[in-house]
Amino acid sequence: MTVAVARAARSTQTLRRAVALSVAALALLGGAACSAPVSGPVAAPAAPADPPAVAPAVQPAGSSTVSTTGNGGGAGGPATLYYLTRDGGSQYVTSLRDGRVTRHAEVPNERYCVGNSVSVSPDGRRVAWVTGNDRGEGRLTVANLDGSDRKTLPQRVYCLGNHPAWAGDSGSMKVILVGSGTKGLLDLATGAFTAQTPEQFARDTVRSANGDFQAYRADDRIVVRDARGRLVREVRHGAETEEGGFTVTGVSDDGRYVAVGPQATDPSRIVSGWTLVDTATGRNASLPVEATRGHLSLFLGAGGAMVIRVHENGQPARIHEVSASGEVTSRPEPAALGRPIGHRA
Repeated sequence: MTVAVARAARSTQTLRRAVALSVAALALLGGAACSAPVSGPVAAPAAPADPPAVAPAVQPAGSSTVSTTGNGGGAGGPATLYYLTRDGGSQYVTSLRDGRVTRHAEVPNERYCVGNSVSVSPDGRRVAWVTGNDRGEGRLTVANLDGSDRKTLPQRVYCLGNHPAWAGDSGSMKVILVGSGTKGLLDLATGAFTAQTPEQFARDTVRSANGDFQAYRADDRIVVRDARGRLVREVRHGAETEEGGFTVTGVSDDGRYVAVGPQATDPSRIVSGWTLVDTATGRNASLPVEATRGHLSLFLGAGGAMVIRVHENGQPARIHEVSASGEVTSRPEPAALGRPIGHRA
């Protein structure tokens, strides 16, 4: 990743501004320390628990563009943001990229599990959700992103916290079975379930856009490995909230920076970060956009770019696209998109 130091003035009234910042230059602008490198010997690298990542896929066919924003803006090159959007008595998965709002699959308008469990696969080709009851129990359905080829799996699973969660191969999901509470991987093609150890299941791995690196939380540490599972870095990181813990939500293409959010608590799902950690120093890195903690959503894109969504003070959300060179483009988020449910670089 190229170190870039931009030079330009800050202005809340301009749509494009250069800042002395890019994901590659964040270490130069250091933030407050809340992590520290792990001292002493590190355990030998182990293979990742999830299947290996696959190359990013092209935008799936069969979706419909329902609006093109001339000045409403949206996430451009850095990443596609996915939302759960209500329209009358229906709800849909929609995406925002390059200033376009695109409608994808319609999902059940069910009040319990669907809203918390709906998510898009890492390759952007499929969507999954759980239709269930007020106890957080139901059956998992998977479909193409446009809603075609729907398939409901026979196992009853819980729809709480960050699970079900996609594995890196986009062909299986981590689930918790109702009744036994057994945790493991569910193959979406065959329906076969493979139990995992608590350590394997807790390793919710995220991968860089280029597929070269993966990161996950291990107790109070952030662990970064390469695509083959070899250890790259391991740093301690403090709790993000008073409730304790944290969730790793993204890793940069060079494996240095990791996006971190709060700990997922039932029934909440964490899909974005609000802190950027430089794993080379163990310190929090500065961001080019200021916002109150808890009102900022950070999504890491390809090549050092990122998208920052700010939603505070009852004002309409704004999308800030940060290029790899540090240039920031800010636009209002198109109205009535609803709640973000994930992203893809």
